[in-house]
Amino acid sequence: MWKMYPVILFLVDKLKLCSVEEKNYKVQKAVRAFAMGKSYELAQREYVTKKMATVVAAFLAIQCLVLLADISMQQEISPNGESVLLRTDMDQTIPMEITITDEEEQTKKTEEVDVTVSAYYGREKQAEELQEQVADYMESALLGENESLSTVVSDLVLPQEVPDTKIRLVWESDHPSVIDASGHVSNESITEVTTCTVTASIYEESYEKDYETDEPAAYYEQKIRVLPKSLESYQDWLEKLQETMTETDQESVTKKEYILPSELEGRKITYQKKQDNQAVMLWGLGFILCILFYFAMDEQMQQQLKKREVQMQLDYPEILNKFTLLMSGGMTITGAWNRIVSDYMKVSRQEEETQTNPKEIKKAKKRLKKKKKIRYAYEEMRITNQQLQLGVSKQSAIEEFGQHCGMVEYMKFASIVVSNLKKGSANLTEMLEAEAINAFEERKALAVRLGEEAGTKQLLPMFIMLILVIVVIMVPAFWSMQL
Repeated sequence: MWKMYPVILFLVDKLKLCSVEEKNYKVQKAVRAFAMGKSYELAQREYVTKKMATVVAAFLAIQCLVLLADISMQQEISPNGESVLLRTDMDQTIPMEITITDEEEQTKKTEEVDVTVSAYYGREKQAEELQEQVADYMESALLGENESLSTVVSDLVLPQEVPDTKIRLVWESDHPSVIDASGHVSNESITEVTTCTVTASIYEESYEKDYETDEPAAYYEQKIRVLPKSLESYQDWLEKLQETMTETDQESVTKKEYILPSELEGRKITYQKKQDNQAVMLWGLGFILCILFYFAMDEQMQQQLKKREVQMQLDYPEILNKFTLLMSGGMTITGAWNRIVSDYMKVSRQEEETQTNPKEIKKAKKRLKKKKKIRYAYEEMRITNQQLQLGVSKQSAIEEFGQHCGMVEYMKFASIVVSNLKKGSANLTEMLEAEAINAFEERKALAVRLGEEAGTKQLLPMFIMLILVIVVIMVPAFWSMQL
């Protein structure tokens, strides 16, 4: 992902995304808190670049998944100039898009056809499955002379009763001008495929019921696709194609390869597997995930900011006590500040001093960063100490320290020290001691609050364990009662 940073940085600068992020006050506050000696503009630029790089990386990864899914769905249909499908151990219906070329009329048409491929098995298995087939009475009764309810061109048979039962049916249609209640089909006036719904009101018992006033026991609905009169001849050809494919399938059921017909009655046919919308769904899901990633990074930074504030609150009494003790021992403000920072950096210096090669020093710093958790308050003090060593005035450096910490406690501490530098008050140690006592009280209250929060988080695991214990006790008892 780091290799994408130059390109992402170029886009961030061109699209001026940093100016957009400035409108988010919470993000702006968090970026300032984690700047750690960097300028706000540089820290914000790095954060926006990192966030956009994460989003782009997620987007590219999802696009790769979409591409792989699309490739996996594709199957080679014509490896040797013939349309071939491989049989499997199960029956399958494959939606195909066929391209029909009529050389005499010099036309091409595309149709959607469901190709049924029987399982690869012997005659015995075929006979067993034929015995298990059950026909749906209502669907077969409705057809009349039509081959399918999706290609209706002639009258339907709407039965008024179900044989060997006391069920009576009363039919109605939502398009009576196309299909009436008796099943008569009028397709001369329509110019395109029309979908109609015929509804049967189901009555029980006998004919003596008043069908106009009695409420039916149930309803039966069936959608019918009526073809215009002009499509009947073409529809006949499609039906013959389906019959030809079925015959070819049954004749070659003992062969591993099923060769589809490539020509019928002068019309050439090419096949292509019909693609579903899985790739589109994956792309849409990936787009949503990228948006979530974008905003999730802001939320993650807010959580890190809260952890930083808690850590700095816990470190505040310790820093204040060290500073007070060193000042009471006669050290200057600069000396006490430098001593606290030196103690914090002591482990780091010991490891770095054992190395002489610059690369080894860099590796040592990386190992230390993994091993040692960063203390943000001490890091802010370290940055301020570097400013003091570079000649920045004490007043400006310590005031900037309080602002960078962004917490009331540290602003108060910086105010006490700066006030002493301006007025030269002699009671600095007493003021620091009083502040240290107050800081310890606040730390105890914070520890109590954190303990309560930790206890609340343990309630869910404890509740789950209680349910498991109840299950362990009750299940054997229930089994013993059944026996």
